[in-house]
Amino acid sequence: MNTKQKHVLVLGFNEDSVAAAQASLGHDCYEIKHTAMFPMGQTVSWEDPEAFGRALHQFLRKEHISARATLVGVPAKWIVAKSIKIPPARRENMASLLQIQTEQAFSMNHHDLVFDYSAQISETHSNEVLLAAMKRTRLDQIKVLAKAAGLQLVSITPSVAAMGSLSRGQSQTCGIYAQNEHCEMVLASNGVIRQIKHMATPLNNKDPKVMAQDIQRLMLLTGTRTGELVVWSDGSSPSETVFHLKETLGSGMDVKVGRDALTRTGRLQIGQTSIEYDPALSLIAAQDQPDIQLIDFLNSRLVVKETDHKPRILVWSAVAALVVVVLAASLLYGWYEDGKAIKLYKQTLEDNAQIYKAVSGIRSQLNETSPWYTKRPQFLNCINDVVRAFPDEGNIWVSSLILKENGQGSISGEAVNATAVLNVLDKLNALETISDATPVGAISTSKSGNASFTIGFKFKSE
Repeated sequence: MNTKQKHVLVLGFNEDSVAAAQASLGHDCYEIKHTAMFPMGQTVSWEDPEAFGRALHQFLRKEHISARATLVGVPAKWIVAKSIKIPPARRENMASLLQIQTEQAFSMNHHDLVFDYSAQISETHSNEVLLAAMKRTRLDQIKVLAKAAGLQLVSITPSVAAMGSLSRGQSQTCGIYAQNEHCEMVLASNGVIRQIKHMATPLNNKDPKVMAQDIQRLMLLTGTRTGELVVWSDGSSPSETVFHLKETLGSGMDVKVGRDALTRTGRLQIGQTSIEYDPALSLIAAQDQPDIQLIDFLNSRLVVKETDHKPRILVWSAVAALVVVVLAASLLYGWYEDGKAIKLYKQTLEDNAQIYKAVSGIRSQLNETSPWYTKRPQFLNCINDVVRAFPDEGNIWVSSLILKENGQGSISGEAVNATAVLNVLDKLNALETISDATPVGAISTSKSGNASFTIGFKFKSE
């Protein structure tokens, strides 16, 4: 995990102390600003991680250490590591393959553990993977402690794994972390951890020849040949031990101290910092390099599936409840929309009824008046025939035409003589639309010779 926090706090937990170091990011490297050693003693313990965190908070304030982003290093004694081989696989499938392996590789209930791994993944060759496990309760205790101390956790890594990840190039590296009461050993190559081992006997109190045999035995068991041995110390000078190890292991093994491996990265300005903080500082050097695959229990790439079905049942119950709510809401919304549609249909029907009533009235009126425009009225034919009965010469003219509803009609006028009147009378009697055309009274003649007349008639109805 590559961190680019401007200020970083490192906490290296040991059995009886906590090494604290604050680093600040400068020009492409971190510079160590403050260091302090917090003794646990009898005042704090993991039995009460919250009180532990409060005490640590007060200590850090006293030492002017204010960084919140925190890298945590844990001892190898808390870790169980096993090397396994799996067939060629893609990186995205690695977690699911290793989940099965965790149940077989660890005798403890794997649900009580948290896991992570270190490996170079190959899709063409079998993969050698280091599975690492830590108790889940200890992880929870660290989280409680960090919260009580006002810290923001960035990673939780075995300190010895960070030391081993600083191996150079393709060379195999063996690292030894010597402490007052025990030793930790790590095998690594090219930034990948191959093995982690806790040994109960401290290096400084043990015959270097015996230690060299332990190193050779570990390499034999893992099938690796190392070209470099890095000795880290909790503060006591390992120079004599380094000398004897060089003498015992021979010229084929390049033996170095931890400070050499730490400074060659070029990512740290250590200054006059004591070597007892080097194991903790290795966390900064390792996590600041993106090509290194650290074991990190806080940001594990391996999350084991829980077999407890209760959470799954709760999830499915919540999903089912959500589905029911959605269906009920959909049903209510459907009813609401249907109600609006029915109301609209009713209004449309009422409007259509009013229109139908108006149209019916218009239709009734049309039925009553249709004879006037669908068929020519008979009396119009009668008038037309009467007009046509009068000649065009202008020897007779009409002064009055009367048609009554009972079918009676009369024509009054004058003519140049009685003969013109009689000719019109003959034409009227010849028509099919009228009958009984007769003079009403005598045709009178004036001194000028003009004849006045009145002719009565009947017009025929259909």
